[in-house]
Amino acid sequence: MKNLVFTVSLLPAISSITLVNNMQFSDNLWIILLFVSALPVTLRLLYLEKKNRRLLLRIKEMRSYNRKTECPAHAGSDNNPVEIPEIDRLFILADQTIRREKLYLNPDLVRDDVIKLLSVNRNAFIRAINKHAESFTDYINDLRMEAALKMLRESTPVTIEYIAGNAGFGSARSFYRLFKRKYNTSPSKYRKRLHQNQ
Repeated sequence: MKNLVFTVSLLPAISSITLVNNMQFSDNLWIILLFVSALPVTLRLLYLEKKNRRLLLRIKEMRSYNRKTECPAHAGSDNNPVEIPEIDRLFILADQTIRREKLYLNPDLVRDDVIKLLSVNRNAFIRAINKHAESFTDYINDLRMEAALKMLRESTPVTIEYIAGNAGFGSARSFYRLFKRKYNTSPSKYRKRLHQNQ
Protein backbone atom coordinates (compact mmCIF):
# COMPACT_ATOMS: atom_id res chain seq x y z
CA MET A 1 0.00 0.00 0.00
CA LYS A 2 2.82 2.39 0.87
CA ASN A 3 4.57 1.69 -2.44
CA LEU A 4 1.38 2.44 -4.36
CA VAL A 5 0.91 5.84 -2.64
CA PHE A 6 4.60 6.73 -3.20
CA THR A 7 4.41 5.77 -6.88
CA VAL A 8 1.21 7.76 -7.42
CA SER A 9 2.73 10.86 -5.77
CA LEU A 10 5.80 10.66 -8.04
CA LEU A 11 3.79 10.44 -11.25
CA PRO A 12 3.38 14.22 -11.75
CA ALA A 13 7.12 14.81 -11.18
CA ILE A 14 8.15 12.02 -13.58
CA SER A 15 5.75 13.22 -16.25
CA SER A 16 7.04 16.83 -16.00
CA ILE A 17 10.66 15.64 -16.29
CA THR A 18 9.74 13.57 -19.33
CA LEU A 19 7.96 16.56 -20.85
CA VAL A 20 11.01 18.78 -20.39
CA ASN A 21 13.29 16.13 -21.87
CA ASN A 22 11.02 15.74 -24.89
CA MET A 23 10.93 19.48 -25.68
CA GLN A 24 13.15 20.66 -28.50
CA PHE A 25 14.86 23.99 -27.68
CA SER A 26 16.07 26.13 -30.50
CA ASP A 27 19.63 27.50 -30.57
CA ASN A 28 18.35 31.03 -29.96
CA LEU A 29 16.51 30.00 -26.83
CA TRP A 30 19.64 28.40 -25.38
CA ILE A 31 21.63 31.55 -26.10
CA ILE A 32 18.99 33.69 -24.40
CA LEU A 33 18.93 31.40 -21.37
CA LEU A 34 22.70 31.47 -21.16
CA PHE A 35 22.77 35.27 -21.42
CA VAL A 36 20.07 35.73 -18.79
CA SER A 37 21.80 33.38 -16.38
CA ALA A 38 25.21 35.06 -16.89
CA LEU A 39 23.92 38.63 -16.64
CA PRO A 40 23.74 38.88 -12.80
CA VAL A 41 27.26 37.47 -12.47
CA THR A 42 28.60 39.91 -15.04
CA LEU A 43 26.92 42.89 -13.39
CA ARG A 44 28.28 41.86 -10.00
CA LEU A 45 31.81 41.56 -11.42
CA LEU A 46 31.54 45.02 -12.99
CA TYR A 47 30.35 46.48 -9.69
CA LEU A 48 33.23 44.84 -7.80
CA GLU A 49 35.73 46.06 -10.39
CA LYS A 50 34.49 49.65 -9.98
CA LYS A 51 34.59 49.33 -6.20
CA ASN A 52 38.13 47.93 -6.36
CA ARG A 53 39.25 50.83 -8.56
CA ARG A 54 37.88 53.29 -5.99
CA LEU A 55 39.62 51.43 -3.16
CA LEU A 56 42.89 51.38 -5.09
CA LEU A 57 42.62 55.13 -5.68
CA ARG A 58 41.93 55.63 -1.97
CA ILE A 59 45.01 53.53 -1.08
CA LYS A 60 47.16 55.58 -3.46
CA GLU A 61 45.84 58.80 -1.90
CA MET A 62 46.60 57.50 1.57
CA ARG A 63 50.15 56.51 0.56
CA SER A 64 50.68 59.92 -1.02
CA TYR A 65 49.26 61.53 2.11
CA ASN A 66 51.60 59.47 4.30
CA ARG A 67 54.63 60.53 2.23
CA LYS A 68 53.60 64.19 2.34
CA THR A 69 53.12 64.20 6.09
CA GLU A 70 56.58 62.83 6.83
CA CYS A 71 59.20 65.50 7.27
CA PRO A 72 63.00 65.13 7.32
CA ALA A 73 64.72 64.89 10.67
CA HIS A 74 66.43 67.90 12.16
CA ALA A 75 70.14 68.37 11.53
CA GLY A 76 72.34 66.31 13.83
CA SER A 77 69.90 63.43 14.21
CA ASP A 78 70.22 59.96 12.75
CA ASN A 79 68.25 60.98 9.59
CA ASN A 80 65.12 59.07 10.56
CA PRO A 81 62.02 60.86 9.32
CA VAL A 82 59.97 62.57 11.99
CA GLU A 83 56.32 61.82 11.50
CA ILE A 84 53.54 64.28 12.15
CA PRO A 85 51.30 63.09 15.01
CA GLU A 86 48.37 60.96 13.89
CA ILE A 87 45.79 63.52 15.00
CA ASP A 88 47.42 66.17 12.79
CA ARG A 89 47.69 63.73 9.88
CA LEU A 90 43.97 63.03 10.22
CA PHE A 91 43.19 66.74 10.11
CA ILE A 92 45.39 67.20 7.02
CA LEU A 93 43.60 64.31 5.29
CA ALA A 94 40.18 65.71 6.20
CA ASP A 95 41.13 69.24 5.15
CA GLN A 96 42.52 68.09 1.80
CA THR A 97 39.45 65.96 1.08
CA ILE A 98 36.95 68.65 2.10
CA ARG A 99 38.73 71.27 -0.01
CA ARG A 100 39.36 69.03 -3.04
CA GLU A 101 35.78 67.69 -3.12
CA LYS A 102 34.38 71.12 -2.12
CA LEU A 103 32.21 69.43 0.50
CA TYR A 104 31.76 72.73 2.34
CA LEU A 105 29.55 73.99 -0.50
CA ASN A 106 26.83 71.57 0.62
CA PRO A 107 24.65 73.46 3.12
CA ASP A 108 23.47 70.15 4.62
CA LEU A 109 26.99 68.85 5.31
CA VAL A 110 27.39 67.35 8.77
CA ARG A 111 30.39 65.93 10.56
CA ASP A 112 29.20 62.33 10.18
CA ASP A 113 29.16 62.70 6.37
CA VAL A 114 32.89 63.43 6.37
CA ILE A 115 33.63 60.69 8.91
CA LYS A 116 31.82 58.18 6.70
CA LEU A 117 33.57 59.41 3.56
CA LEU A 118 37.01 59.15 5.17
CA SER A 119 36.20 55.90 6.99
CA VAL A 120 37.85 57.11 10.19
CA ASN A 121 37.14 56.77 13.88
CA ARG A 122 34.53 59.32 14.99
CA ASN A 123 36.29 60.30 18.23
CA ALA A 124 39.68 60.67 16.54
CA PHE A 125 38.10 62.87 13.86
CA ILE A 126 36.43 65.09 16.47
CA ARG A 127 39.73 65.47 18.36
CA ALA A 128 41.58 66.33 15.13
CA ILE A 129 39.05 69.00 14.13
CA ASN A 130 38.86 70.46 17.64
CA LYS A 131 42.64 70.73 17.79
CA HIS A 132 42.67 72.98 14.70
CA ALA A 133 39.30 74.77 14.98
CA GLU A 134 36.69 75.68 17.57
CA SER A 135 34.29 73.11 16.11
CA PHE A 136 33.48 71.30 12.88
CA THR A 137 30.79 73.89 12.12
CA ASP A 138 33.23 76.79 12.60
CA TYR A 139 35.82 75.08 10.42
CA ILE A 140 33.30 74.49 7.61
CA ASN A 141 31.93 78.03 7.92
CA ASP A 142 35.49 79.41 7.58
CA LEU A 143 35.86 77.49 4.31
CA ARG A 144 32.49 78.79 3.16
CA MET A 145 33.54 82.31 4.09
CA GLU A 146 36.69 81.92 1.94
CA ALA A 147 34.48 80.93 -1.01
CA ALA A 148 32.12 83.86 -0.36
CA LEU A 149 35.02 86.34 -0.16
CA LYS A 150 36.33 85.07 -3.47
CA MET A 151 32.92 85.71 -5.07
CA LEU A 152 32.63 89.14 -3.43
CA ARG A 153 36.01 90.12 -4.90
CA GLU A 154 34.91 89.26 -8.43
CA SER A 155 33.62 92.15 -10.47
CA THR A 156 30.58 90.16 -11.65
CA PRO A 157 27.52 91.74 -10.03
CA VAL A 158 25.63 88.97 -8.23
CA THR A 159 23.34 89.25 -5.25
CA ILE A 160 24.46 88.54 -1.71
CA GLU A 161 21.81 85.81 -1.56
CA TYR A 162 23.37 84.16 -4.61
CA ILE A 163 26.81 84.30 -3.00
CA ALA A 164 25.46 82.88 0.27
CA GLY A 165 23.79 79.98 -1.51
CA ASN A 166 26.77 79.17 -3.73
CA ALA A 167 29.21 79.38 -0.83
CA GLY A 168 27.30 76.68 1.05
CA PHE A 169 25.43 78.75 3.61
CA GLY A 170 21.93 77.50 4.38
CA SER A 171 20.48 81.01 4.15
CA ALA A 172 21.52 84.55 3.36
CA ARG A 173 20.59 85.50 6.91
CA SER A 174 23.14 83.12 8.45
CA PHE A 175 25.74 84.35 5.94
CA TYR A 176 25.09 87.99 6.91
CA ARG A 177 25.30 87.15 10.62
CA LEU A 178 28.55 85.18 10.35
CA PHE A 179 30.13 87.72 7.98
CA LYS A 180 29.28 90.60 10.30
CA ARG A 181 30.66 88.70 13.30
CA LYS A 182 33.93 87.90 11.53
CA TYR A 183 34.59 91.16 9.62
CA ASN A 184 32.57 93.78 11.56
CA THR A 185 30.79 94.86 8.40
CA SER A 186 28.08 93.58 6.11
CA PRO A 187 28.92 91.72 2.88
CA SER A 188 27.39 94.56 0.82
CA LYS A 189 29.51 97.23 2.49
CA TYR A 190 32.61 95.03 2.18
CA ARG A 191 32.06 94.60 -1.56
CA LYS A 192 31.29 98.30 -2.04
CA ARG A 193 34.48 99.34 -0.23
CA LEU A 194 36.48 96.75 -2.15
CA HIS A 195 35.29 98.01 -5.54
CA GLN A 196 35.79 101.66 -4.57
CA ASN A 197 39.45 100.94 -3.89
CA GLN A 198 39.99 99.40 -7.33
